[in-house]
Amino acid sequence: MSSFGLDVSNMGEFISKFISICVKGGKDPIEIAKSEIEEIDVKLAEAEGLRILRYNLTHTLENLGDTSYLNSKKRNLLTPQVEQVQQSKEEDKKIRNYILNSLSKKNNQTVRSLINSCQLFGKDAEVIRMIDALKQKGEVCRTKDGLICLGAS
Repeated sequence: MSSFGLDVSNMGEFISKFISICVKGGKDPIEIAKSEIEEIDVKLAEAEGLRILRYNLTHTLENLGDTSYLNSKKRNLLTPQVEQVQQSKEEDKKIRNYILNSLSKKNNQTVRSLINSCQLFGKDAEVIRMIDALKQKGEVCRTKDGLICLGAS
């Protein structure tokens, strides 16, 4: 991912320079943009997963009685704000419902087919995390072939 070191603060200027650089380099700006978007999406999914993991670990420390991290300046910079957590909880509910509804219509699906059938593109990490949470609650399980199916509960 490069975007050729362009300044991204001015969209019009960015677009113009991006296209110009691609054309001068003999590259298709559409293909380059698509390729970079895919790379960015992967990195954003990884970052979101790490942010959630960090948030959960912080709460683990608090639940174990270690409050030393509460006063850390880094915690305030990296821990999601209350609005983000509430939005995340709402998003989790939507993802949970999408997964369970999809499995009720067609049981025994791959993770990829669940993502596709629920139209949750770009939310791979969230879907996988929710499947794991649903497995722990017994709401879904994996078949011996690795497919996701509705659980016994």
